[in-house]
Amino acid sequence: MIQVLLNLAIQYSCNTMKQFNRNIEVSFEGADINPVTKLRIAFDVSKQDGVQFNVGTIRIYNLNPSSRGTLARIIHNQDDPCIGEYIKCTLRVGYGDQLIHLITGDVLFASNQRLGPDWITDIELYTGRCAAIKSRLQLSYGKKTSAKKIANDLLATILGVDIQYIEEAEKALQNKFALSYSMSGIAYNEAAVFLSRYDLKFTIEEDGSLLVYKKGEPRDLTSSQTELNTFKPENGLLGSPKVTRLGVEFQSLLRPQIKILQRVHVESKSISETLQNQDKYSREYFVTGLKHTGDTHSDEWFTEITGSYVALNKGFLP
Repeated sequence: MIQVLLNLAIQYSCNTMKQFNRNIEVSFEGADINPVTKLRIAFDVSKQDGVQFNVGTIRIYNLNPSSRGTLARIIHNQDDPCIGEYIKCTLRVGYGDQLIHLITGDVLFASNQRLGPDWITDIELYTGRCAAIKSRLQLSYGKKTSAKKIANDLLATILGVDIQYIEEAEKALQNKFALSYSMSGIAYNEAAVFLSRYDLKFTIEEDGSLLVYKKGEPRDLTSSQTELNTFKPENGLLGSPKVTRLGVEFQSLLRPQIKILQRVHVESKSISETLQNQDKYSREYFVTGLKHTGDTHSDEWFTEITGSYVALNKGFLP
């Protein structure tokens, strides 16, 4: 399916910035609102290394009055914005008949306003935020306990979903133990403190799963280059990437399947010319910042990526 999306993206690129074959769906859980597919929709979804929650904003034009009223929500309490019932929102985007999950989040704030002939509904959502805030625990271990078990117990309290460890995170916890350890409080705070002992972090992914990783490390140090993780002018790379001190910044046609910490390859003359005497750094990066933006009724349909050199993590320091 991803290859189909990529082919459609390339086809879209050839129709320079026309609204060609875009597909989108906004659906809701906890509210009697039908999935929105035909209205004008704009979105902005971002993820950063070191940030636990994905953040998204969605703007929908001319929802019916009942749906607007159901979604309208103010934040009653800044410390606990999830008081009472809350709605979950899922955004899927893609090309042609294919859709890829971009984000599912808790609607913490939503407002309606009239601009000219249009009613505009703005929605803010955060992945896993409400479950994390409400996850309180009291755990105690009276004897020698593996660090991996404690980490799993803490993280499972937050969402109770699958927990994934990147390879370097697994290694960091191997043969590590804690003696007479106890904790109480909000689970995600306790988990962050405990994992920091081992130079680890966790993040709630776009689909609500949990990923434990070592800050500054790619998800997979051995993944090979494919068409699906390569960016070049022929498959949607836009403009000239900017070479930075730690890596690269670039923009592509929307690639909703790209994830934080994923290894990617960038083929661009501006990079090869800039780093022509430093081949060990060029072309191979892992994603440390990610931003998807789109509007079904404008030219905006992009993914912006900040990448760090994979070579810096292989001991190729100058």
